[in-house]
Amino acid sequence: MKKEVKKYVAKKGAHITDEQAQLYGEYIDKNDFHTPDEIVSDARSPKSTLHSFFDWDNTEAAEKWRKQQARILLNSIQISIIFTDSKGKPISSKVVDRYESIKTIITDSEEEGKQTVYLTNDEILENPNYIDQILQECMNKIISFKNKYNYYAEHKEFKIVKPVFKAISDMENAIERRRLKEERLSASS
Repeated sequence: MKKEVKKYVAKKGAHITDEQAQLYGEYIDKNDFHTPDEIVSDARSPKSTLHSFFDWDNTEAAEKWRKQQARILLNSIQISIIFTDSKGKPISSKVVDRYESIKTIITDSEEEGKQTVYLTNDEILENPNYIDQILQECMNKIISFKNKYNYYAEHKEFKIVKPVFKAISDMENAIERRRLKEERLSASS
């Protein structure tokens, strides 16, 4: 008989370590928490395993929340691009996100280091480094999609997405082959 052992790990890019994911995940599951309200309510106690994850300084927490609201605002705006013929008659259109978050190196003396900035699509397309970041983010999200739903793939209702998972695996293999080829080329030069 197949035995299942669960190990909690942090998602890539998460603000917690694998050790914290293990600690918090076990605690959340043991206490059967299913909503953010339940988690925050429990975490208010300094004795809670979850207490240290939260910012309990209300001034600092409020500032962080306002920054999160700004991110939500930037991620909520799209533009509709309308393509017209030579007479100005609309022939097609597409809707795209107006802003994308990009990690950039800031050399300003006060804000030095990596920082996330939000740029328009046109600004991104003018910079090959930004294009590479968007492409990498696209691939990461596709792989994350596969990882998130792959658990269900064996269930009969999910058979319809099997070809999508195969295509993603093929893409991962192609990316890995390209990475290895680039490593060999850079090692030989």
